[in-house]
Amino acid sequence: MLNRQERVALLLLSGALLVGTAASVVDYYDPSRLVEFSVLRAAVPVPAALPPDDGVARLADGEQLSGELGERVEPTGHANQMAAVAINSATVRELERLPAIGPKTAARIVQYRDAHGPFVSVEALQNVIGIGPRTLDKLRPVAVLELDRRRDSPPKKDE
Repeated sequence: MLNRQERVALLLLSGALLVGTAASVVDYYDPSRLVEFSVLRAAVPVPAALPPDDGVARLADGEQLSGELGERVEPTGHANQMAAVAINSATVRELERLPAIGPKTAARIVQYRDAHGPFVSVEALQNVIGIGPRTLDKLRPVAVLELDRRRDSPPKKDE
């Protein structure tokens, strides 16, 4: 049985459906009776195009501000290029900058790392709940085990 609120909601929805159906029938049999929607050209001025927002504040000399403290970063040349993130030492907030990683998954990564020790490979991220093969494919270009502190870039692999 429906309670009072449910009956009122059902009555209102049924009424709205009935009114919409009646308007549709009237429009079908006498199209000139209801005013059609039309676009008025130049009724609103078109706004000027804005420069693309890549989420990075730029200074007058071309340098960028990045991070919470506004530290200076050299321009990379590519707006879509992300800095590498060391998954064995990154905080939850740093992990959130990775593609397809939100606050919950970042927290799970840190919990898994604390419980099982450092990751031995980037592929080991698949052991974290919420990270599957597709997410791992998005993470491979930017997730590294440790950063080379001298250059703040991923370490080179020995061949």
